[in-house]
Amino acid sequence: MKKISKILKDYKEQNHWTYQQLADDLQISKSNIYAYIKEKRNPSLKKLEEISKKLSVDIALLLDNSFINKEEVELVKQMKEKKKKKS
Repeated sequence: MKKISKILKDYKEQNHWTYQQLADDLQISKSNIYAYIKEKRNPSLKKLEEISKKLSVDIALLLDNSFINKEEVELVKQMKEKKKKKS
């Protein structure tokens, strides 16, 4: 998932953070952050949604078509809209 990898790496570098500091900020384990940046593991949809909220980045920007299909993207968008309506 190159997009999430690049976004996390850029965010880490912009803040001059270690992997641990980024992990603490995103409330994700250091090993998962490292694996996402090094493209050794892909985050779940739920984790992607959490990351997108924390970084104030649209979840669509984090998605890579080879990992998640358009139907899943649409489902995530619908879930977000339902949450907004409840608020």
